[in-house]
Amino acid sequence: MPANTKTDLNSQKVLAVKLRLKGVTVEETVKQTKLSAPTVIKCHKLFLTGGWQALNEPSHGRKKGQGTKLSQDVLQQLICQLFMEQPFLWSRQSLASYIKEQFECSVSERAASHLANDLGLLSGPYKLSDLVNINGRKALKRSGVLEQTGKRVYLGYCHSVNRFAPSSLNDQDKKYQGVLLILQSPKNKQLWSVCEWPSEAWLKRCFEILLAEVNHNIVLIVVGLDLTRVHSLNQWLLSEPIKNRLQVVAVPSKHSCLPA
Repeated sequence: MPANTKTDLNSQKVLAVKLRLKGVTVEETVKQTKLSAPTVIKCHKLFLTGGWQALNEPSHGRKKGQGTKLSQDVLQQLICQLFMEQPFLWSRQSLASYIKEQFECSVSERAASHLANDLGLLSGPYKLSDLVNINGRKALKRSGVLEQTGKRVYLGYCHSVNRFAPSSLNDQDKKYQGVLLILQSPKNKQLWSVCEWPSEAWLKRCFEILLAEVNHNIVLIVVGLDLTRVHSLNQWLLSEPIKNRLQVVAVPSKHSCLPA
């Protein structure tokens, strides 16, 4: 990475920390610094644990002449980050940006997408028929939610993930077990988030971020989640102005549903 580019990146990281210390949200800090959300959060955590010096520690990315392939050490660090619950939604763009900013290794969005796919975090694109049986699809059609004027239909899929944890977790045989939520736009752009269990607070945060990402009203078909008992979440969905911007419809999966 050229010296001036690296200097600019470091100054943006410092700015990100200062903004977060002032109480500026992650989303607003991302807009002002042009850093990815994972980088903003990591810089803030580094400062809180090690001060400004922690931001200037040497990168663990590739060395000159090594190409763009991620080393095993970098991959393990990345897996740890990807499988942690985060206050944002990942995308292939934010993943590629995070790898570049944290490890000084340029990867394309396509490569980032392949990596997330290999880790079981992305797949598809999904079709409703892939996830919902014919009776469920007929019920949706009869309800008319798929044909509302002025609203775009997004598809959400929630299911459990079970991946081997990286050795950096000090337990070679330990498996990571959690829940993955994928939110797919009508143009098949996918955002995703991982948590230990689908709490109401986590779901609300994911929905809030989705609304912040788009400028249109949404019908979100969520497959694989039982939302009948999420009273506070349902109250929020019925509040102003959320009910005009987001309508969430939970439908049973072909496979199984997780209780939120």
